[in-house]
Amino acid sequence: NNWAKVKIIQQAVPDDLTEPLVVVDLGCSKGVDLKKWAHSKVKHVYLVDDDEEDMHECQRRFIEIDRRWPNKFKASFINKDFAYDDIKLPEKVDLVSCQFLVHRAFCSEEEATTFAKNVSRALKDGGNLIISLVNADKIKKLLFKSPNRKTYSNGVFTVELESPLSDNCPEFGIKMIFRVDDKFFPENLVQLKTLQRILKKENLELIWQRSFPELYEEARGNEEQKTLLATMGVVEDSRLLMSRPELETADLYEAVMFKKLEAKEPVISTIKSVVTLEEPESSSQTKVVQTSTVVESGDVDVEMNNEELNEENGEYIEQEDTDHKMEE
Repeated sequence: NNWAKVKIIQQAVPDDLTEPLVVVDLGCSKGVDLKKWAHSKVKHVYLVDDDEEDMHECQRRFIEIDRRWPNKFKASFINKDFAYDDIKLPEKVDLVSCQFLVHRAFCSEEEATTFAKNVSRALKDGGNLIISLVNADKIKKLLFKSPNRKTYSNGVFTVELESPLSDNCPEFGIKMIFRVDDKFFPENLVQLKTLQRILKKENLELIWQRSFPELYEEARGNEEQKTLLATMGVVEDSRLLMSRPELETADLYEAVMFKKLEAKEPVISTIKSVVTLEEPESSSQTKVVQTSTVVESGDVDVEMNNEELNEENGEYIEQEDTDHKMEE
């Protein structure tokens, strides 16, 4: 999963960009992807999470990264819930990333809509949204094979719903416990068709979709990716270090990318009014008021630039986070 996140970010932030990007990291938790952003062509990252303790830890980790690689990028910290609060930034961004946490917004359609509006409000036209999540269709397929339609396990992962899966399951609020090895994660099941529908209302269109094994198949022929795969312990001597149950588990995860389309020009109809000589109609003026919004945060803003990292990938990977909710 950790390697897959690196690959997803590389897909959205290619090395040949002429200008570094401005990014929003929704559900940043303790800053588990900070080093990934440090190794990407970005100039400013807005880090958003509703957990105050996690946000303080994220700030601490950012300061450590800034000491190690001075002036790499600027970071702003926003202690808000992306599925509940309206998040307004002082600028439009190029990329929004939400890794393994979009399920937070799928308790209800209202929360999913708030998430979609926050993404659309933040993105420039042509900007991208990248998401990694558990594929609900594959989970449902496995559960329908189960006698009780409630639990399934292959020895590596176990999924358990609060109640048996129905033929006409709701789009929101399907609670599940997802266990991998000895770790468990409470989640809401996220159906991709529902995610597409909600985001389409905010002018975001699905442009790219891959399972994690598909990401691996695309990468294993690339020499640079081979090195990264070996460094991160995914392969050894070009051999995938995964059992069949582990591969089945990895196949449950999906990476998707949405693009914000250019807003269509509104159609304005002209209404002709009848004006009499006795009572001439006075013209009205529309007053445009321009406002600016300042990011509310626990603010730690540190300037960083985009100088090349001198560290080897191996050194960077050794210090990757292990306590994120879905990082394992």
